[in-house]
Formats: sequence, C-alpha cells, structure tokens
Amino acid sequence: KASLLMEEAKNDPVKKAGLIRDMVSSISKIPDNIQQEVYVQETSRIMDISEEVLFSTLAQMSGRQTGKTAPKKTQQFEVVRDDPATPQVKVDELYILERTIISLLLHYGMVEE
Repeated sequence: KASLLMEEAKNDPVKKAGLIRDMVSSISKIPDNIQQEVYVQETSRIMDISEEVLFSTLAQMSGRQTGKTAPKKTQQFEVVRDDPATPQVKVDELYILERTIISLLLHYGMVEE
C-alpha cells in the first residue's frame, strides 16, 4: 500500500502527510504488536520518515480508537513533622568534603597517572 500510494504523493508534502496518517491508521488496527512494529519499520523506510514519529502517531491513534486516555499517575506524599524532642544535628558538608580530599591526598598523593 505504501509503495503504491507513495508514487502519487511523491512531490506533494500534504499528500505525503495524509498518506502517512492513513498508513499509521491501518497499522493501528493490527492487534499484534510485533507485526505493528515490522510494518512501522517498513513504512518508515518507504516513506523516509523516522520510526519515532510513526510510533508516537500510532500511540495517539490507538488511544483515540479505544477511547482511553493515558491513566494519570497520582503520587501520595506523607507529611513528616520534625519531632521537637529529637535534637537536630547540622552536618557541615564542606568539612566532610575537605576531610575526604585530605584523606585521598594522604593515601594516594604519591601516585602519578
């Protein structure tokens, strides 16, 4: 189908876009995902368009045909309050980094790469 229709849409970008949409629509009706992928790859090669665009269009069409939208993921967060009885210990990150650097220099300062 793609090879036959590509001849008439060769120099017209609007016809080519319509043809590609028609091809993706046909592919979306195939129930087997492996066959869909093979047809998308072949259509991509014949139509000279990226597979990513075809797959995203296929996903959009599949969502519309089933009437489903992508389920929205909701995140649940738990509020954690600081316990005033627990003392807060402040960590001096710069101090820790400096100690790590000094330790590395002492252990490996003589090594040349």
